[in-house]
Amino acid sequence: MKVLIRADGGFNVGMGHIIRCMALYDELIKNNVECIFVSRKDKVVESYFKDKKVRYILIGSIALEGEKIEIENIIKNYNTDVIITDSYNINEEYLLFLKSLSRYLISIDDNYLFNYPSDIIVNPNIYAERKKYNNKDSKYLLGGQYCILRDEFRKRSSKNIKVKAENILITMGGTDVNNVTPFIIKAIKKIHEININVIVGKGFENRELIEESCKNGQNIKLIYNPKDMRILMENTDVCISSSGSTLYELASLGVPTLFVIQADNQLRLAEYMEKKQIMINLGWYYNLKEKELLYELINIIDNQGIRLKLSADSKKLINVDGVKNIVKKIIQYFL
Repeated sequence: MKVLIRADGGFNVGMGHIIRCMALYDELIKNNVECIFVSRKDKVVESYFKDKKVRYILIGSIALEGEKIEIENIIKNYNTDVIITDSYNINEEYLLFLKSLSRYLISIDDNYLFNYPSDIIVNPNIYAERKKYNNKDSKYLLGGQYCILRDEFRKRSSKNIKVKAENILITMGGTDVNNVTPFIIKAIKKIHEININVIVGKGFENRELIEESCKNGQNIKLIYNPKDMRILMENTDVCISSSGSTLYELASLGVPTLFVIQADNQLRLAEYMEKKQIMINLGWYYNLKEKELLYELINIIDNQGIRLKLSADSKKLINVDGVKNIVKKIIQYFL
């Protein structure tokens, strides 16, 4: 079986779709399934792929009509059996076109974007609901049972929750397109007796602003392009994160987390986390206030009881074997 993964990422849209499809790619390869990535040309995506052992093709077309010509040639040359899509740059008509070119079509969805004509629809989010989908002919893999985690997050963690938090981790996704990191650093560096670790990803274009924001701050460490996020997350007492797919990784380890909403497609997850009191919602990035951020952070630093509850509840949230569950279903249905 040959699988083609059509996923997009980049500075403006982030890298969440690419990263979770990379987890699927790796698991399919482990199961002796041939795979190739196809993505729109983007320097952040290209840099990411070059660091990985992955077969990939970058396409230049921006409009879907132009892309059809490119991807049809790729699909035919690759003798594709299964296409997996994970992108907001597609529509129902385009999916019907892809379906006509392969035996099977799988689509990963977060927000019920349209009526998917796909053979399998995967919504790996904890808020996923079957009633939101209309296609009766599709098979559905929905919810935390199919949560897509990178390999390093699939082992359970026995996290120690200290009496008082000392280590704070800041991670704003793969690009920090809204320049949130400098604001958070400037606010929390005023708190004494804490260590601040800041993730600076390859796609960050605000490195100088981040470095400038660290001036006159004590115990601040900038970590560029980290190779092992699990260790950094396990060693922190509290995390301030963007509200994308990173929240699932933090939940799998039981890390007490405050999060910032950076995009509309993160809203459902943010609302779920807040409603279930699993993580603390700091609201939209453009409404962040230093006083409110400090209040929430100091409260969680000083209160072991809150952190114990957040940690325990978050670890119950998802199945760490979600990727394996998806690949088992793909092989079961299509081989």
